[in-house]
Amino acid sequence: MAILKCKMCSGTLDISDNSGIAVCQYCGTKQTIPHLDDEKRIQMFDRANHFRRNHEYDKAMDIFEQILAEDSTDAEAFWSIVLCRFGIDYVEDPKTHRRLPTINRIQSRSIFADDDYKQALNNANLAQKTVYEQEAEEINRIQKEYLKISNEEDPFDIFICYKETDDTGKRTQDSVIANDLYYQLVNEGYKVFFSKITLEGKLGSAYEPYIFSALNSARIMIVLGTKPEYFKAVWVKNEWARFLSMMKDGANKTLIPAYRDMDPYDLPEDFAYLQALDMGKIGFVQDLIRGIKKIFSLKEEKKEVVVETVQTDSGSVDALLKRSYICLEDGDFSKASELLERVLNIDPQNGSAYIAKLMVTHKARTEAGLADATFPLSKSADYRHALDFNGNDVAARLERYESQILEKNSQHIGNVIDELISKIENEIISIRGQIRHANSAIEQADKDYEYEDSWQNRLLEEKKASSKRGCIFGLLGLGFLAIMLIFSFRSCGLGPDEQISVGRGFVQLIIGFIGCGVIATFSGKAWDGEKAVQASKDKQKQLEDLKVSKRNEIQNLEVQIKKLELKIERIKKDREKIVSDLLKEDRSKITVSEVDS
Repeated sequence: MAILKCKMCSGTLDISDNSGIAVCQYCGTKQTIPHLDDEKRIQMFDRANHFRRNHEYDKAMDIFEQILAEDSTDAEAFWSIVLCRFGIDYVEDPKTHRRLPTINRIQSRSIFADDDYKQALNNANLAQKTVYEQEAEEINRIQKEYLKISNEEDPFDIFICYKETDDTGKRTQDSVIANDLYYQLVNEGYKVFFSKITLEGKLGSAYEPYIFSALNSARIMIVLGTKPEYFKAVWVKNEWARFLSMMKDGANKTLIPAYRDMDPYDLPEDFAYLQALDMGKIGFVQDLIRGIKKIFSLKEEKKEVVVETVQTDSGSVDALLKRSYICLEDGDFSKASELLERVLNIDPQNGSAYIAKLMVTHKARTEAGLADATFPLSKSADYRHALDFNGNDVAARLERYESQILEKNSQHIGNVIDELISKIENEIISIRGQIRHANSAIEQADKDYEYEDSWQNRLLEEKKASSKRGCIFGLLGLGFLAIMLIFSFRSCGLGPDEQISVGRGFVQLIIGFIGCGVIATFSGKAWDGEKAVQASKDKQKQLEDLKVSKRNEIQNLEVQIKKLELKIERIKKDREKIVSDLLKEDRSKITVSEVDS
């Protein structure tokens, strides 16, 4: 019986069927469960859910991704990634004692549009699908409530991320520093999110909408800390990791790490490419504020350029195009897309607009960045329009980008194919090792069989020798008895006293019988080697059965090797076709298992 931890309360689930559904006997929650055909996978699920319950969503998501790399059909793994992405925590309702979901990581997109949610439904059975849809409805309802609150909040300029209390519940030095920094930034005229003050008077369960709103609107995040572990604290990391994710998605944001009383090399690895500031240096605050002003002044300069252009030629295609390219440079792809649609509404055959739309699709801030796309440009209708509505020079440039992408994809797929072939060859080596072990077992069985043969021969020789000894002793006994009879008859007829002679003869006769009996005892002693011979023959039969079993095993293993060798030949033969079939896919998502299938 498989044992799995409840993903709500961590109680032990007893699972006795394959329905994909279980009810926790501790919290009473009906919940979906993963495939239970692998003990290692069950342990990975328990570990990942442990991290998720402790709000370490990124760690949990990494493990669920590993599970999917081994089994891409596990609906529960896809669903668990959705729970991590939305930061779902299950809290007990004090009235009904039901476990209800709360969101700690609001997403802009609906859960119903989430690709992993769709995969969970596609791979789930009917019972699991029903539970997923019910939970998704509840999460979607909460998300709408949170987004409504978030949208009503005023935007922030700066978000201060820090650890408020230590493990004993006492206020940290980081909190004091953050408090001072908050007032200095406010005095400079910035709107600052500082949880200790900003979230005052708000319910703990409703913090997330305000945090989400601030993360989205803030142009700058300052992550400060005085200990390495404070930077990695669950809720601190939850904030700066989400902000970094927005930056990686192209949002025009800046994260500034600030440390004190610690080695900068102890900062999280995610900050390795960021410029960190030492709060212990004289003039830290002045340097920080000067840097912040510079960031905001650059943004204002760009705004002024856009406003001036629009006023010069209001509604013109050129003005809208310039604005869209500025947004692309800033990483504001959503706004750029909106502007480009306005351009195409005015001029449907504007080639530059279609190039910019390709840049939006592939999150490229510059045209040259299209060469770094992970899937071909030709998959988009915008690419065809860009070729049609631009000159030969532009078309040649776009085709060069496409060629570079296909070359990268082809190389990546080739590497994955080589990895698959290497994996199969290692499997063949392992099977051949099993064949060697089986042959060794057969050779040892042959040696043991020959030994039993020689042992049986020795026992039969001993039997023959025993029979000869019996005959010899029998003859000796008869001879001894005959001699005693002769002596006894002679004793009866000799001597002056007839009675003494008769008595002496009788004694001799008795001695003769006793002697004959003793000799007969030695001659008739039974040979007791039959059991040993039978035991040896039984052992030989076992050895024969073992050899038959091992030969069958070798035969099956050789069939497996033949299949794997044919598979390698087929992969090598169809290599170009495999590459061609996968070439238009996103190279970042092509795995060994996908090529194998």
